[in-house]
Amino acid sequence: MLEDLIALWWLCAWVFACFVTYHASLAKGLSAGGWVLATVLFGPFALFGLLVMPKNEVELIRRRLAAGTSKVCANCAEPMRAPAIVCPHCRAAQQPIES
Repeated sequence: MLEDLIALWWLCAWVFACFVTYHASLAKGLSAGGWVLATVLFGPFALFGLLVMPKNEVELIRRRLAAGTSKVCANCAEPMRAPAIVCPHCRAAQQPIES
């Protein structure tokens, strides 16, 4: 009986680690499927590895541009929020995005 509870606890911890890994990898712009697979194979050790990995800023910007929540300044080519009318980097006036 106790062994079954311990096994169930470990299974729940493993599933929770996969859930956290999935969301953390998306937030860092990394491959969610690859990191979840690593967590299934290596458990929480993969989760700890993911937490020390740096963000993939290029992928995060690409996702925001594709979602329409960001746009690129025509003057300095820096990303910024879509509704912005002035670039926060170079202070150039922007054309509003047409819906």
